[in-house]
Amino acid sequence: MKSGVLLLVLAFLVGCGDDDDDTADFDAAVRQPDAAIPDAAGPDADLSMPATLEETGLYSDFANEIVAAGVEEYTPQFLLWSDGATKRRWLYLPPGSKIDTGDMDFWMFPKGTKIWKEFTRGGTRVETRLLMKNGDASTDWFMMAYAWNADQTQAVAVPFGAQDVLETSHDIPEPSDCEKCHDRMPDIGLGVSAIQLSHDGDGLTLSDLIANDRLTDPPAGNFTIPGDAVASAALGYLHANCGNCHNDNADIPKIAMRLWLTVDDLGTVEETPVYQTAVGVAPARVIVDVTSIIEPGDVDASAVHVRMNDRGPIGMPPLASEDVDSAGVATVDAWINAL
Repeated sequence: MKSGVLLLVLAFLVGCGDDDDDTADFDAAVRQPDAAIPDAAGPDADLSMPATLEETGLYSDFANEIVAAGVEEYTPQFLLWSDGATKRRWLYLPPGSKIDTGDMDFWMFPKGTKIWKEFTRGGTRVETRLLMKNGDASTDWFMMAYAWNADQTQAVAVPFGAQDVLETSHDIPEPSDCEKCHDRMPDIGLGVSAIQLSHDGDGLTLSDLIANDRLTDPPAGNFTIPGDAVASAALGYLHANCGNCHNDNADIPKIAMRLWLTVDDLGTVEETPVYQTAVGVAPARVIVDVTSIIEPGDVDASAVHVRMNDRGPIGMPPLASEDVDSAGVATVDAWINAL
């Protein structure tokens, strides 16, 4: 459990242990009911366990949702499937700090970094998640999800998660669930990376970070996924949706498949770790009629296709999704069929 999460859980127990009133205020789950919400302190405030989204410093004016100075919105070029949720994301780096990009594939973030991600389901904003680095070590991250109330005026920490929030099918994870994906990175961050920010679209990009001197070892420019539009889209999808587990730093035993793209292996499609460890390679798990992780020209014989179409025991991803991403499956299938 990351630094700060245990303290917030204890705060939950203290604040709720004697409260049997089902009509308690929405935020009673994480704070004493009479505790005042502090004034907005800005994104650089030293808050080790903010109990409301308002306290995290995302907004300088919470009521009017004015983003605080120094907080930058960003969009990864390849999106993570979240059962159809639309998302917004923000990054804050303390003034004068830099991301350690000595390893361009796995960035290390400075103390004080904050990363937010907001989820909307069916037009209803349901949660905003926070990753906040409180120290210099890779273990010094605070992870928490904040659930929005029905009138969208406040979002409060839910240290034990929540199911089907605000009459949607959206489930909010508890911090231990977040760790199952994020802890397989050397320093937690997923969407803030060299490949994901290598685009010319809206929001903060790799070019912006280079121009603003926010990287310790800046590259010459953007990184390009190899192949035609079909291949690059599929490789990017697998990178964003599967690479966080299937990479050299992950702790998944007996699985050599690498779906995390690395900047040194982007010369050709055949040089990517995805191609070398999946195409024509027998899967670790026996599945009827499946011959390879990716069987060229045959999606039905490809474990990737079969498992992406399943949400049962063999389904991928194994958590954080209840619905098959039909568009994502089509993206990967198009590449398999073209091989």
